[in-house]
Amino acid sequence: MARGVRHCTYCCKPIVGKATADHCPPKQLFPAPLPNNLRTVDACEPCNAGAKIDEDYFRAVLLQTEIADTPAGKRLLAGKAGRGFAKDKGLRATLVRGMQWLDATSETGILLGRQLVIDVERARLERIAVKIARGLFWLEHGALLPANVGIFPRFIVGNALYEAAAPMLPHLRWGKYHWQAYSTTSMCWLTVAPTQRSGCFGFMGRPSSL
Repeated sequence: MARGVRHCTYCCKPIVGKATADHCPPKQLFPAPLPNNLRTVDACEPCNAGAKIDEDYFRAVLLQTEIADTPAGKRLLAGKAGRGFAKDKGLRATLVRGMQWLDATSETGILLGRQLVIDVERARLERIAVKIARGLFWLEHGALLPANVGIFPRFIVGNALYEAAAPMLPHLRWGKYHWQAYSTTSMCWLTVAPTQRSGCFGFMGRPSSL
């Protein structure tokens, strides 16, 4: 890379004109007051502004989960997130279109009745997960994650999937920064030991039954 040329943390292209400072993780995922260790990364205007609609969707989906019942989730809904959701007819319509009633069963196959679920637009969630991962990589290593490096988001839901992921936990180490977003949710850069070459970030709510 040419010395003195700033590059976008997300697309890795040289920034033409003025760089924007993008919060990583996105500030709209946190209730007020914002964490005092929230950081920013360089971003080009298209990557920064172009992600907002998907970040709002990402937040809205999170707030359809048990996160909405946490103290931080309630503050989000009572503040800017709730007001924005009330005004954004398009976002509300998108969530409603994805809602459907399905038969819910226990892990042993017992029918528990009908349950309202949301068929989320996974590609939109993945775009924001990838964006966060690239930003956290920069904060952790002070270098761009090359554009040709693949990032494969995994959304862990339900007791069985948590149990499947549990063996990984002893092999992870915390990164430089850690944000407690909600009472059951944390987000940080995690490095897989012992190679310290690959990483992941955690952003998940643990089921209350575990």
